[in-house]
This record gives sequence, structure tokens and C-alpha cells, in this order.
Amino acid sequence: MGRDRFERLLGRIRRALRIERRSTLEESHQLLQLAETIVEHGRMHQSYYQNPMEYVMVETKELAFRLREAPETIEDALRLLQNMGRAELYDRHGRWKLRLAKIDRDDAASA
Repeated sequence: MGRDRFERLLGRIRRALRIERRSTLEESHQLLQLAETIVEHGRMHQSYYQNPMEYVMVETKELAFRLREAPETIEDALRLLQNMGRAELYDRHGRWKLRLAKIDRDDAASA
């Protein structure tokens, strides 16, 4: 139990210090595709509301379960979105505020 926590802590420290090996082009492409999938997931949530919102809240664990990815991989994709200005960490419990593209209300009404 203690070793597992220690290994997770070391993994986070490595990511924070960027000591991990550089990702290959294919891994970077997969991470970008995952980030796009997360945005699409947010848009799906947005479609349930009559008045489209600019932000959607997502949780790392829920996304990992739905997309069948490791939570660490989801966090990496969310950090990529954060660097792009599309997401920001909401709290320490794995919740993120996902910024979706603004929707023109006239276009939404005609759809």
C-alpha cells in the first residue's frame, strides 16, 4: 500500500520536473487525439442543456473510466489542453474546467 503511493508520488514529481523520457511523435499524436476526444466529451455534456455554456466540468477518474485510459494519461491530455488555453484545474480532486468554443445563439437556434 505504501509503496504504491510512493510510486505515484515519484511519477508526479517526474512529470512536474519533466525528467521523463521525451515522447515519440506517435505518442504525442495519440495524446492530441485524446485531448480532442475529451473536448468532444465536453461538447456532448453541453448538448444536454438548452442554453449552451462556455465551460463544462469534467473529472479525471470519470474520463478515465469512460475513455478506458489510465488517469495519468487523462491528466496529461488535460495538461495539454491547459497549455492550449482550453482547460484549467478546478481543484485537487481531479476536477477540471473545460473551456468549449463559444456558440453563436442564432446558429444554435437554427440547428
